[in-house]
Amino acid sequence: MSRRAPCASGIAFALLLGATGLQGRDVSGQVSDASGHAVARARVEVAGTGTTVLSDRKGEFQLVGVPDESFVVRVRALDFETLEVEVAPEFTELEVEVTRLAATSASIQVVA
Repeated sequence: MSRRAPCASGIAFALLLGATGLQGRDVSGQVSDASGHAVARARVEVAGTGTTVLSDRKGEFQLVGVPDESFVVRVRALDFETLEVEVAPEFTELEVEVTRLAATSASIQVVA
């Protein structure tokens, strides 16, 4: 069973499963879009630590040896809004849903 917490940017972030009790912990997860499609090559970073991984073609990732205490995870992917969320100590699996950037139209004037 998952709990979803809304983020300020309208991105949903679900945290799954329980605690580890180990020194450092591994956190795994998946990055997907609002339609449930995997987001490959999303950059998943533990803020302030230098720990960064890329999601695979299934959107899956694994962070190894992250802090036992709360930490901030930052997710960036091309054409999607950046997500930054605090992860509580008891979570070892993350399900991240990112929001596609709004398309903008620009007009170009050609002068001959």
